[in-house]
Order: sequence, then structure tokens, then C-alpha cells
Amino acid sequence: MSRPYWPAWLVAIVALLAPVAAATHDMKATPTKTASSTPPAGPAAPPAADLIISNAKIFTVDRGRPEAQAVAILGERIVSVGGTNEVMAWRGPQTRVIDAHGRRVVPGFNDAHLHFVSGGFELDNLDLKHARSKDEFVKAIAARAASTPKGEWIEG
Repeated sequence: MSRPYWPAWLVAIVALLAPVAAATHDMKATPTKTASSTPPAGPAAPPAADLIISNAKIFTVDRGRPEAQAVAILGERIVSVGGTNEVMAWRGPQTRVIDAHGRRVVPGFNDAHLHFVSGGFELDNLDLKHARSKDEFVKAIAARAASTPKGEWIEG
């Protein structure tokens, strides 16, 4: 992985992680070569990670290094992927640590798309999700019925 920062929303945890509460774990894990940076020490040090997922089987999508054991997230960015000791360098007093208990973590994405024809038809449907009462529901349908040619369906 040549890019040390990935948007954190790309992380999808496939298996449900056991307790989401902060967890401690064995720091004796063997560190592996990381594709990201370790936070610099000293007064110019960056803030600690908001979240660390450790004790995981992380699929990295990097042919040179297909799996890692831990990932650190700061804000909306992945700032470190690598061995447990390496990633734990990003841990601070407020960092939430999730022990994945050996479960798989994979990159993911949010797919927001529509199918052109059916999406267009959806725009013409009657939208009832904001009706707060039976009366509002009936009024919305009546208004649509008044403008709909006889014999045509009202969809929504």
C-alpha cells in the first residue's frame, strides 16, 4: 500500500465484532512491516487515533502484503495498517480499542446508485413518507388522484 491515508468510510467490518466497548489485548503480537507511518514523537506529534481495531485478520488489498493485524483510524482517515505493536503507537488515552478476536476486516464502500429507468419512475411516484396522520395520507392521495388521468395507476 503506497498511500498511508485512506478514507475511514472504506472500512467495513464483515463479521460482528464482539464487545464494541474499549478492550485491552495482548501486546505481544509480532509486528509486521506496515504500509503506513508511525506517529512522530515530540511536541509536533499528531493527535492519537480515535479508533484502533486490533487482533484482526485485515485484508489490505495489497498484493505485497495481503493481511495485517491492526488498523488505526483518526477522524475519517485510516492512518496506520500493520502489526499490532506498530499500530498501537497511535493509541492515546481517549482511543477506543476494539479487539476483533481474530475476525476478518475488509475494505468496503458505500454504493449509492440508481437504475436510470426505474429511478426516473420513482421520482414520479407519490411520496407518502412525510404524511404524519391518516388525514394527511388521504389528502396526498386525493390530490394526486385529482391530477391523474382516469384509468392510470397512482404509485408510491
